[in-house]
Amino acid sequence: MDNNLSFVPFFKGDSSQRSPEGDALMELAGKYGGALTKVNPIPKERRSPGSYGYMPFSDTENVYIDPTQAGLFTAAHEITHSAFPTKIGLDDMYLKMKGPEEALKVLRESKVNEAIGPAQLRYLYETQSIPTMIEEASAQGGAQGMMKKLGYGNLDQGSLAPGHFNVQRTLDGQIDSLAYPLSYKDIGINTFMQANNVGAGMSEFSDGSGMFQGVPLGIGVDPRFTPAEREEYYRIQENARPRLERTFNKVYNKFQ
Repeated sequence: MDNNLSFVPFFKGDSSQRSPEGDALMELAGKYGGALTKVNPIPKERRSPGSYGYMPFSDTENVYIDPTQAGLFTAAHEITHSAFPTKIGLDDMYLKMKGPEEALKVLRESKVNEAIGPAQLRYLYETQSIPTMIEEASAQGGAQGMMKKLGYGNLDQGSLAPGHFNVQRTLDGQIDSLAYPLSYKDIGINTFMQANNVGAGMSEFSDGSGMFQGVPLGIGVDPRFTPAEREEYYRIQENARPRLERTFNKVYNKFQ
């Protein structure tokens, strides 16, 4: 097969009929336990630019991709969510399905507001960022693993860099498949900032305090955060990619 391809369609044009390549992917996934997953085209009225695919929490055996934007890689990514989910991803999905009140109840019972700064930051990161990061790293690893098994190179379409200017790449020029999972890293961090009345939208910034060109300075720069909080923040930043690489590689290797 051509390892220089950048896009391989899962469907035949804008239809619900699979391409030969799509058939080969479904056959491969079925051999590893993904036979129950069905890949569907996103209905035209629900499509939007940059939205390649998704898996409904309420029906995990049916996943959806946009035939006009997404191809084989996205289908494999969503199949991995459906057929080969992580435990932490499943637990997080079930919690979210119970609604925001249940999530708030978990927060109250954890007494996170009673924790000191670094511990609170770590807790919010582990509960609000890590479950999605791990699950998405798993899906990326599964997609890359299946592409490799089928004889393709890197078919990941990539994630835009901050500012939406360029697709993020690794040092060797390859599409960075961990860029998308890593994009969820700031969710828990931002919650910590806002819990301490620091961050975008906080009323104290009406005078521009703690901001630079409309953007919060952040934990690493804002002097209102303690050295211990900054140390924990930098530890999170340093360990995020290696942690996701372990999950990515484990699932990737499943298909080799």
